[in-house]
Amino acid sequence: MGLLVVEASRSLDYPLMQGTMLIMAVVTVLANFAADMAYSMLDPRVKYR
Repeated sequence: MGLLVVEASRSLDYPLMQGTMLIMAVVTVLANFAADMAYSMLDPRVKYR
């Protein structure tokens, strides 16, 4: 994925850069959400309002 972004930036392929950045952002948000949910299940002291 990193090489794809580098090649897209070299060839000024803006739609490809936007698409890969969007995918990376969504994956990051989902990974953070999954980590938060796992943390709350593993540690019963943590309560979300």
